[in-house]
Amino acid sequence: MADFSENTFWQRAIALVDMNAFFASIEQRDNPALYGRPVAVTNGLTGTCIITCSYEARDCGIHTGMRIREALRLCPVLLVQRPANPERYARVSSNIMAALQDISPDMEVFSVDEAFLDVTRCQRLWGYPVQIQTEGVPGLWGTLLGGHERGQNHRQIRR
Repeated sequence: MADFSENTFWQRAIALVDMNAFFASIEQRDNPALYGRPVAVTNGLTGTCIITCSYEARDCGIHTGMRIREALRLCPVLLVQRPANPERYARVSSNIMAALQDISPDMEVFSVDEAFLDVTRCQRLWGYPVQIQTEGVPGLWGTLLGGHERGQNHRQIRR
């Protein structure tokens, strides 16, 4: 039987990097007035549908796919960013994916805000998979977030 304890190297370890609220987090990073406030990003200049929202908006019951009218009923102070900025998001994503390759060259980009890292051969360098999940890679997460530590830990290790 496989041993998945905290202090054990795994035969195979795949890390999922899922940047939840990615677009909204970039908007908050680039506009300090949005930081810590409920933000929704829509699907166009006259967008009526939320394509993502910040954690602050999620705390108010807002979610992806919700109509703006309904979201504003739930959260009257919701700040709506129209439209999304796909070029900027792609640029940030490219920088993050390049930084992730410094962890492991064995990487599969799944989408603009998700990637799978095979850290099997990196365990002696970065630590046991559970350490990578809970502690991260020293200095990397603050760099990727532009110095904004969010407190949410959305790194998962797939066994």
